Amino acid sequence: MSDMNILSSLINDVLATQTVDMTEENTGGGGGLMPEGYAMARCVSYIELGNHTPVVNGETKAPTDMVKIGFKLFGGQDNCYDGRFISTFDLGISNNTKANAKKLFNRLNWAGDIKHFAQALGRAYLIPITIAKSKNTGKESNRINLDGILPPMDTISKAPYPVPEVTAADLKYFFFDKPTKETWDSLFVEGSYDDGNSKNRIQEQIMTANNFPGSPLEQLLSGVVLPDPAAAVAAPAAPEVPASPAPAAPAAPEVPAAVAPAAPVMPAAPAAPVMPAMPAAPVMPS
Repeated sequence: MSDMNILSSLINDVLATQTVDMTEENTGGGGGLMPEGYAMARCVSYIELGNHTPVVNGETKAPTDMVKIGFKLFGGQDNCYDGRFISTFDLGISNNTKANAKKLFNRLNWAGDIKHFAQALGRAYLIPITIAKSKNTGKESNRINLDGILPPMDTISKAPYPVPEVTAADLKYFFFDKPTKETWDSLFVEGSYDDGNSKNRIQEQIMTANNFPGSPLEQLLSGVVLPDPAAAVAAPAAPEVPASPAPAAPAAPEVPAAVAPAAPVMPAAPAAPVMPAMPAAPVMPS
């Protein structure tokens, strides 16, 4: 099975179990900076981070499932974007009209034919690159203006832009509830930054998820498959099969007790012969 077929199969599995339909709306409550401008791009990464409890400006928010989505860039003045990569911040999955995840999904789904972020993998877009400064550190970084993402075509002529293709090797995806060794290993980054922090922060972040303990991922990493409590409750008890009586073993034939032969009776010794009386001596005449 090809990589794209495997991905399609995983997406179908995830679609069957996703809890938030991103097609609906909820109206409740690398190497230096890139210049600002539009880049041609293809969506190349979709990574589920598990359930986390975000803290925004010191305020603890409700736990939510988090994802990160990335793009490979092309073009720009003097090809300034060519081969570069940019990703979103961690996004809480929500179809609230004000949620960043919903804004991004609507832009990626400009053709109206996808129901899940992962179905955008490999597709072309025009991505607006901006420069923002951190309020805490003052450090500048590139970001994506989610509201400005456009279809990959000229706005007037509607002619498609020549966005280069990507290969299956360019794609990186991870489904928290459908982990595989290959997709997990693809997230690993070796080494540390100059400040000593690990570069392998995505895997480490996933393992701190609220729902990591007992998850399919924990079972995959530990090599131990745990029973599914929900399946145990839902599955009907197997009918009890009466034990088949074991056939009685035939009685062993009675072995007659060995009788020791009687000792032979020795014949009685013959009686000693009776000697005849000796005749009386003759009396001589006087």
